[in-house]
Amino acid sequence: MIAISDADLLTVWEAAQGAHPVARPAELLRAAGNDHAAQWPIGVRDRRLLQLRERWFGSRYETTADCPACGLRVELTFDTPPSSEAPATSTHLAHGDLEIEYRLPDTNDLLALVDCATIEDARARLAERCIVAATRDVVPEDVIDALSDALGAHDPDGELRVAIACPDCGHEWSALFDPAAQLWADLKTAALRVLRDIDALAAAYGWTEREILSLSPVRRAIYLRMVTS
Repeated sequence: MIAISDADLLTVWEAAQGAHPVARPAELLRAAGNDHAAQWPIGVRDRRLLQLRERWFGSRYETTADCPACGLRVELTFDTPPSSEAPATSTHLAHGDLEIEYRLPDTNDLLALVDCATIEDARARLAERCIVAATRDVVPEDVIDALSDALGAHDPDGELRVAIACPDCGHEWSALFDPAAQLWADLKTAALRVLRDIDALAAAYGWTEREILSLSPVRRAIYLRMVTS
């Protein structure tokens, strides 16, 4: 694990703070130096987010999920989910006499769906954006359904799941795991901790944020103990 410096942590957190939740995953990567993350397929983007999280905070995850059978709050501990093969950036779908070349959706595509009124509208707009070429101008609705299935099949890391077994009733299920939400929660928690440290030391000693962040973690911790003891 390569811990991110507190100064860089605050920079990344601040850059992503005002982003739309759909755009935030790519913004986190952009702030960390990946300028083209918004154009990456969702599975590639999320895998890079997992790599960032592992570098900054480690590979261990702790969370909870409610059992859908008995309602028990189950505590989960797991490591970074294994990666699938990198998907092709574009591929083909044959449906009857219709052939389609399509690409995998990216963050910009998802952002274009936020004002859709229904799931059907969103699926149709996503299909329209992702179809690169087709042998017919009008794509039937049943082809849109087939294309939606193909998009998920060709980008398996675009929807990561964690297997869970309830220790009470034995029910087994899989829960959706959102790497972007997890990284953002970890980053926000760490950023607020650093800001509280800065606030305490600035109030006690009159130091600037830059001066406080320049202290080594060991020295800053000692000063904080002096302030709070």
